[in-house]
Amino acid sequence: MARAWLWVAMAAVAVVAAISAPSSRAQPTPASTASLVPPLAADRPPAPPTVQNRGGVQPATKGLVDRSAWWLLPGFSLALLMVLAMMEFTRALLAKPAPKDIELADAAELRSRLMALNAEQKDYRIVEGKPWDLELDWNVVPASWRERFAKIKVTTVYRARMLLDESRHEVRWFEILRTSSFFIGFNGLVPVFRWTVWTWWGYIDVQWKGLAYAVLPGFPPRIGRVHRFSVNTVAAKQDIRKVVSQCGWSFQPRLWWFQVRRSSDGQVPGVLLARAFPHLSERRFWGILYPSLYVLFFLYLYAITGGWSSVTPQNALAILAFSALWWGIWGGATKLLLYQSEPRRRK
Repeated sequence: MARAWLWVAMAAVAVVAAISAPSSRAQPTPASTASLVPPLAADRPPAPPTVQNRGGVQPATKGLVDRSAWWLLPGFSLALLMVLAMMEFTRALLAKPAPKDIELADAAELRSRLMALNAEQKDYRIVEGKPWDLELDWNVVPASWRERFAKIKVTTVYRARMLLDESRHEVRWFEILRTSSFFIGFNGLVPVFRWTVWTWWGYIDVQWKGLAYAVLPGFPPRIGRVHRFSVNTVAAKQDIRKVVSQCGWSFQPRLWWFQVRRSSDGQVPGVLLARAFPHLSERRFWGILYPSLYVLFFLYLYAITGGWSSVTPQNALAILAFSALWWGIWGGATKLLLYQSEPRRRK
């Protein structure tokens, strides 16, 4: 996600630089002598365009973006900040506060209850991690495969990292789903070549399907068996949330990997937002910042394209239609994530 933003930003800078480069066209040279005869009406330069307003007719003003395309860069930065605020606000909505009517458990008891999930024969297992506290590892192939075959190639790898912050009684949660498939060999007599790479991280609510290849020993590499599997991240998070809630802690998903890593001395990284706004919750802070950046983005676009004189009923209707589409898609996706995160009764 962050890598994609970096490539988009670099491409935007290159495009804006190309647009704003000075033109190399030759300019006409003035005449050596001035004519004493006034120019005819056909030879006179055209008058600048005018706009009609309440004060009369006056020359139309150019927008800042017409003078230099570099004025688009602040708007692009505002758009990136707005998307970041949208993601953080969605994450804050998915965070489950700690129940108030349950006695708090310490970090050691919470850790033991989470590790006890391994005895329920789940498709995943919880193991110790470093520099985080716990890690959720998904078992996608039968255990006998590791003894019978020389190597196992898995197209999808899922990991979830947990950091137990006892000072705030919260479990920080971070997920990463990496899909990579690179294989050159033979499946019987048929040559096989596969290569794909894809990475998601942050908060992932999907049911992903993948393939596992059991590779026989020897050269060239040969596929001994193919196993299809699925990774249901929604069900795994529901199990983790239930245990965390029973211990009186809060479940806090995070978008960045450095927020779930302990420092070299074992300290939990602090939350910058909590230090800057100690009396304001994350949900309220991002809930205010997200729509504010959205409005500021369109105000900036109007400012660089000619000011309020460029506002027309058609432009206003286009902005309203786009806003309805944007907030409708975001609201529907967030509601779906909230619905999936709620534990449901099993029949």
